[in-house]
Amino acid sequence: MRRSIDLLILSGLMAACATAPVAPDSVAKSAETHASASGNAEHFAGWLTGHFDNHLQTLDDQADEVKNPHGRVHSVFVPVTNLAIGEHLRYVEQYSDEDPTKVYRRRLYRISDEPDGQILLEIASFQDEAVTVGAVESGEKLSALGADQLQWKTGCEVRWSWRDDHYIGATTRGACRVPSRKGGTLLIEDDLKLSATDLWIQDRAHDESGARVFGHPEGIPHKLKRAAVFKGWAAMRDPAQPKKWIGCQPIVLHDQGSEVQVKAKDGTPLPYVVRLAQRVYRATKTPILKFTVRAPGETRFKAYTWTEPDGSKVGVNLGDFQTGMTRQP
Repeated sequence: MRRSIDLLILSGLMAACATAPVAPDSVAKSAETHASASGNAEHFAGWLTGHFDNHLQTLDDQADEVKNPHGRVHSVFVPVTNLAIGEHLRYVEQYSDEDPTKVYRRRLYRISDEPDGQILLEIASFQDEAVTVGAVESGEKLSALGADQLQWKTGCEVRWSWRDDHYIGATTRGACRVPSRKGGTLLIEDDLKLSATDLWIQDRAHDESGARVFGHPEGIPHKLKRAAVFKGWAAMRDPAQPKKWIGCQPIVLHDQGSEVQVKAKDGTPLPYVVRLAQRVYRATKTPILKFTVRAPGETRFKAYTWTEPDGSKVGVNLGDFQTGMTRQP
């Protein structure tokens, strides 16, 4: 029997089967703020909130068969309220390869205004990273964090300046020096750009002889796009009882290439993987938001649908399996 693919507008069911994802606290307002209100720590912190991912850049690198393709990186910036440490704080968690379990960096950022009009971003690591468990879902997990639980990276601060419609940031050359795991000292340099929609990161390290340790060989930054968070639901017809439907656990995805295997409410994995990703058809340069369903371990889709990149709802109906997602504010 031929399967049908439908856009679902089932917001009532979605609301009943979803939980609140990480969402910007003031991004939407900041993006619309007049330039006269820009260039300060509060505005900057509003933009440095939410999810960023270089999914589209990696697709371009692959299609263009570039010599030095960029690795996939995902960054999450979560607001933290802890006035004993600072007014504008962000918990930062970064992972690779589209795998949230491959976290390679956990930091706390403190953002403040400088007397000269620049914005200072200070970076701290955690004495014990166990305190960050659950912080990516809620920064309030760190609201009672003590100053003695942090180690500030002196010399590695980033200073940012407002330029037209974006911020430019950089470390002080020669100031950020960290011990190398192989012995000796690494010199770290960062050049960054932050806009309402993009975060570009060009980080690099050299040893004391000047040899490159990491960083893109051609100096091309990782170009991360702001990711929109979607939450949704799914239901599967029970094979043993065709009149019964198996409800799902809440689904949370972002639109820069994320996927999850659907699970029943009791945690039992169901035979479906859903994925949400922005794409651009290269022949026509047409951007879309693509939503796919496949079986675990398979690369071929059972079904997919697409909508406008800024679409608010997307879903698939396969008869025995139905799912839908709604963009979050």
